[in-house]
Amino acid sequence: MFDPSQLAVGFCSTNRFRAAGFAASLLAPSFALAQTTGPIIQPPVEAAAPQAVKPSIMHAFAKAMTLKVGATALAGSIFYAGTGSLVDTGALLVLGNIGATGIFMANDYLWDHLSPNTNVSANNQSFDAMGSAWRNTQKYLTFKPAMAIWAWGSTYLYTGSVAATVTMGSAAFFAFPAVFYANNMAWDWYDWHATSGAAAPPAASGLVSAGLVPR
Repeated sequence: MFDPSQLAVGFCSTNRFRAAGFAASLLAPSFALAQTTGPIIQPPVEAAAPQAVKPSIMHAFAKAMTLKVGATALAGSIFYAGTGSLVDTGALLVLGNIGATGIFMANDYLWDHLSPNTNVSANNQSFDAMGSAWRNTQKYLTFKPAMAIWAWGSTYLYTGSVAATVTMGSAAFFAFPAVFYANNMAWDWYDWHATSGAAAPPAASGLVSAGLVPR
């Protein structure tokens, strides 16, 4: 026998099922949206490398030529005082300059290649005179041994006199550092001023919020 109450119960149960399904369909997009609009983790980005003076044979050659101006005047005075002859002075200068130019260029280029100078205005730094002096002290210490061997050797080869070699070599040994420092520190100041191009600022890393920080 048909019971109307059973039909009503079935109808109510069906409506409740449909209502639950409809509510679930409305909540699903909200849940997915909540999952996709939260903070996004990005891996850290390394800071850009600082600007530096680029190693260059021509740069080393230009520095050697300006050094030669002061060094020739100094050595010429010492050689003339030691020999009393313009011919001997000229010959000693030629011998000395042949080795000095090559040794200086090789030493300076290797320093710029292996330990680049980053004290440049492009890095938003002021000129570091103390840092320049210390860097050139290290350069001088690697330059001087080979230069002393060449200078003393060429002087003895030409004069054949131990006394003349020791006298003139010693005078040059103590006087030359002033010329070396003046030349190299002047070039460091020039490189600080001439190296252009702003260094890129460190890139930010971490959380990037959607709509707040551009990705």
